Amino acid sequence: MQKCVRSTFIRWKFKMASPSNPPFVALPHIATPSPEKTRLMLRQFRADAGDITQEELAYQMGVTVSTVNRWENAHREMSRLAFNFLRRLAIARNIELDLSAL
Repeated sequence: MQKCVRSTFIRWKFKMASPSNPPFVALPHIATPSPEKTRLMLRQFRADAGDITQEELAYQMGVTVSTVNRWENAHREMSRLAFNFLRRLAIARNIELDLSAL
């Protein structure tokens, strides 16, 4: 399955978008968090999302499990694109990310 088609399917599956509900809304610009802040934010997000696994989060974000693992262990900085996608996931799941410390 092509990446574009797969990501659209994932958005529909998790009710983040539908053909009548566009997936993207304008988000205010927020700087990408440091690796340590990303680590805390991801762990809190996964807990608030019902204790989803790194595998489930990786699938929903369209990245590898090792990438999520590197973010959570503060070994790698999250890209702006991935950070904004995580913000959209949080909006879709009615989860409030702690962005005050960024």
